[in-house]
Amino acid sequence: VIKYFIEKNPNSKLTIVVGPSAAQVYKNFPNLNNIIIVNKQKFELHWLKIWKKCLFFKWDVIIDFRSSLISFFLLRKRSYIFKHSYDEAIEILKEQGQATTWGDDFGGTDETILAKQYDRPVIIHRYPASVKAFYMKADPEQPKLSLSMDVLAPEGYGEIIGGGQRLDDYDELLSQLHKHKLPEEAFKWYLDLRRYGTVPHSGFGMGIERVVAWLCGLDHLREAIPYPRMLYRMYP
Repeated sequence: VIKYFIEKNPNSKLTIVVGPSAAQVYKNFPNLNNIIIVNKQKFELHWLKIWKKCLFFKWDVIIDFRSSLISFFLLRKRSYIFKHSYDEAIEILKEQGQATTWGDDFGGTDETILAKQYDRPVIIHRYPASVKAFYMKADPEQPKLSLSMDVLAPEGYGEIIGGGQRLDDYDELLSQLHKHKLPEEAFKWYLDLRRYGTVPHSGFGMGIERVVAWLCGLDHLREAIPYPRMLYRMYP
């Protein structure tokens, strides 16, 4: 993991979080700016200790080997976070020879082309409201756009997260239901969430199998599913 980050970010300052025994193993790694040694303890105390220490030195990437999953924390620098508006993404696709036009939803090929521009996930935001779900909130400055975003994984793995701001106004939500010709009765419970009061909020969905497939470099999504549906098997 450390070698990967050094290869991709040769000038970065790395900080790692390890146990006492592992500290000696990593101490001579290049680009290693600091080692935080954490004994086994409660999760909350674990992170409290890390962030207290991180306030006092400069770092680009923190790699935590003490969690159940390896965690990466990056400083909020523009070079680490890649994002494009839908409009910008359309221009990129046109430059790459795609026939995708404004108003189209992106297909698998489009997502692959966009993601291949970078070596890490890229965020595409503000899709046309017409290609998103009825409950997505419109951009107040450009009502034809929705306050939505997708996260595309590199290496051709496509969309791994989709999210956006939800409509929090009852009348607007009801209007969108009618506009999309959806049965009001079926969404009564959803309307009640607004009828009795709510707050501006957002949500997202993560494709766990897609994330696993990307992280593990799997050839097919079904390899990341415990009980995949196969040609001759419908049930586990």
